[in-house]
Amino acid sequence: MNDVVDLAARRRPKKDGLAYTPTFESISVLLEKTCRMPQLGIGLIVGTPGVGKTTALRAHANSRLRILCTMSKTAGSLRYGLAELCQAFSPETLPLRADQLRDRLWQHLQLLRDRRLDGGDVLVMIDEAQFMGDDMLHMIRSLWDRVTIRAEPCIPLVLAGNPSVRTRLTKKGFEQIHSRLGLTLHLKAPEPGDVAEICRLHRVAGARAVERLERLAAVGGLRTVVRVIALARDGIGAAGPIGPSDIEAAAEMLSLPLR
Repeated sequence: MNDVVDLAARRRPKKDGLAYTPTFESISVLLEKTCRMPQLGIGLIVGTPGVGKTTALRAHANSRLRILCTMSKTAGSLRYGLAELCQAFSPETLPLRADQLRDRLWQHLQLLRDRRLDGGDVLVMIDEAQFMGDDMLHMIRSLWDRVTIRAEPCIPLVLAGNPSVRTRLTKKGFEQIHSRLGLTLHLKAPEPGDVAEICRLHRVAGARAVERLERLAAVGGLRTVVRVIALARDGIGAAGPIGPSDIEAAAEMLSLPLR
C-alpha cells in the first residue's frame, strides 16, 4: 500500500486553498489505486454529507482524462442520467432519446479507452450516485463491462454518494453490480486531524479555536467548518490569524451550537 500512498502524494492536485486532510488523502489513495488497477473493480466512496467527498473528487478531476459527473435528482430517469454523464465528458448538444444517449456515451468511453492504451491517466468519477435510478446503474455496469482491454475492464470507475448507495447495492436485483465493486471507503465522520489541517491552511490560531471547530465538525461535517472559517475571515479581514472569539462570533451568526 505504501507505493500507492506515495503515488497519491506525487499526483496530489496542486490547487490554492485546498486542505490536504487525512480524509482527502484516504480518498486520493482509493482513486489512485483504482486508476492503476481498474481490474480490481468499481471503486465506492460513501459518507455522510459534508465529510469532504466532493471536494476531493473535484480536486482530482480535469476536463480531458479525469472526468467528474455530479448527478442531480433528475438522474432517476435513464435519459436524464445518461445526458448528465455525457455532458461531463463533453458540453455538447445532445440527442433526445435514451438509446442515442447510450450510443454517445459508448463513443466517449471508447475514446477514453484509446487514451488509456496511449498511456493516459484516465478516471471516471460519479458523485451523488444515490440519485441514479436503477436503470441508470445497470446501464453503467453494462457499458463498463463492454469497454475492455484483453477482456479486462480498462476504464477506472469510482462511484461516490451517501451511505444509501452502499445499502442499495446489497439488495436483490443489484447482484451483478455488487459483485463488481472493488475498493470501498466508508467515511462515517471526519477523520482525526481533518479540522487541524483546515485550521493550519486558514490560519486559525489556538487550541480553543480548533476545539470549537471540531465540535462543529462533529455535527455538520467539514463543510460547516469551512463556512464558519470563511465568515470569521470576512469579519476580521485578510490580515492576522483567526482566534476563538472570531470562530464563536461566526458560529453565532450562523445559529450553530457550540455548547
